[in-house]
This record gives sequence, structure tokens and C-alpha cells, in this order.
Amino acid sequence: MQIFRQLAEVPADYGPSIATIGNFDGVHRGHQWVIAEVVARARELGIRSIAITFDPIPRESFGQSRASPSLPALRKT
Repeated sequence: MQIFRQLAEVPADYGPSIATIGNFDGVHRGHQWVIAEVVARARELGIRSIAITFDPIPRESFGQSRASPSLPALRKT
């Protein structure tokens, strides 16, 4: 697993990938399905899979007080 905190940290030769982007404030069945689908498609294509999320989550940034807990990291294959 690799974690990049900024776009500038992604190596120039990172290569092709398929990504999902979302809040991922908990890995419920919907999130599991989305992530599994990205991983499966990436494997079919022989490329990397990536989950892009936010820190802090948007709800916190926009001042909503009942923010769901965020995941510390998502796994990339």
C-alpha cells in the first residue's frame, strides 16, 4: 500500500491506473462494492487500482458538526 498526501508526491512514472473517488467515511456494503469493482477492473486491465479520499472529509470542511469517522487509509493494489 502506498499513501500519497499530495498530487506532487505521486511519482511521474506511476503508470496507468483506474480510480474511484469518494468520501469513504466507512466501509459499508456500498463502499465495498465500489472498491471491489475498481480492483477487479484494474486486474482485468493489468493496471493499478486507486482509492482517492479526503482528509479532512468534506463535511468537516463545510462546518457540519456530525461528521462520520473517516478511514485512516485505503488499500491500493
